[in-house]
Amino acid sequence: MYCLNCLACPMFEFELKYEDERYWDFLDLDGIVKRFQKDPQTMPAGWEWPIKDWDTWRQYKDERVRLDNIKDRFPSQWPELVERYRNRDFPLAVGGFPHGFFGTLAHLMGYDTLFISYYDEPDLIHDIVGTFTNMWIALYEEVLSYIDIDLLQIWEDISFGSGSMVSPDIIREFQMPYYKKMVSFLNSHGVENIFLDTDGYCMDIIPLFVEAGITGIYPFEWHTGMRIEEVRKNFPDLVMMGGIPKSEIRHGKKTVDEILKPVEETLQYGGYIPFGDHFVPPEVNWENFVYYRDKLNSIIDGMEKK
Repeated sequence: MYCLNCLACPMFEFELKYEDERYWDFLDLDGIVKRFQKDPQTMPAGWEWPIKDWDTWRQYKDERVRLDNIKDRFPSQWPELVERYRNRDFPLAVGGFPHGFFGTLAHLMGYDTLFISYYDEPDLIHDIVGTFTNMWIALYEEVLSYIDIDLLQIWEDISFGSGSMVSPDIIREFQMPYYKKMVSFLNSHGVENIFLDTDGYCMDIIPLFVEAGITGIYPFEWHTGMRIEEVRKNFPDLVMMGGIPKSEIRHGKKTVDEILKPVEETLQYGGYIPFGDHFVPPEVNWENFVYYRDKLNSIIDGMEKK
């Protein structure tokens, strides 16, 4: 359900801050100044962040994270959407980017300020996470007064190539209480599926997420060492999505056959939706992609017949 506003309300007005022959700097809807490189085109990177300290957080909270305007976070076509969602034949999710108990803070503070603040300003971090948690619960409570939902998506991207960007102690202190509060609220309303999105190597912190009530994780980036068959062995009840090394598809049929062997093995245990660990890159040509997709489809169809 991408139509809900889970962050700044009212949103900031888009504004071009700077432009030269190489860059655009612009203020986005969340209050972040981002830099976009014109050539080659890349994803815009954070350049300035709205939350730097207590003063900037208080201003952001008072102006953009209030509980007295929850209905302003709904789209204008909400009545029509309610009718559609009540009669749907598809799963319905809330959350997603930039909704996270780590991810939202990194998004609004930048990583450097966030990491330092965990140690220098712990009360600030608790206030930010607690405020957003209360706002999200109020938002979803309003949603659930109209319709039922199937899934909460939490965007964290808390890991990188070799492991988590923060220690287990930081996760326990600054995230788990808020995960548990959110999960408890959703479970009490019949929502059992709580999925978390993180890149990188995350095997060592999966137990923390499971303890906090997370039921599914994705996308399991192969190149960082994540292997779906190992995750399934260690966490038999965890729902998994992704796990296929997208960039390896470019090497052709023999490689595709090899990378799909663990997919076929893991599918036998259930609780797994296979797809590429992020978007398939342009260096994968059409012929190899078609072979990969047809082979994956045939494996999935074979599982349905068993």
